[in-house]
Amino acid sequence: MLSYKVKVRKGRANLWGNPQITKVFDTDLILFFRVDENGDGIQFGYKKKDDPEVSCGTLEPGESFAITLEKVLVVYADCAGDTFLDCAILASAD
Repeated sequence: MLSYKVKVRKGRANLWGNPQITKVFDTDLILFFRVDENGDGIQFGYKKKDDPEVSCGTLEPGESFAITLEKVLVVYADCAGDTFLDCAILASAD
């Protein structure tokens, strides 16, 4: 497991990858992330190669989500204020 923290400050931050990446990988990795209780809510989404960006919705402080990283170029979070996201990357149990 790899864990890390991402600061999202009045704009967009990438939790995984970058939209400029051109090579994608078949992977069984899963990204878990949780919004800090003392921060602001986020909007988040992802982008896969050759597909449009997908907005997944909103998470409020203290809420969490998991997304598979299969062929994903970037997972992002947008915030109108400031917050931290605790992130962990795990291999699938399959």
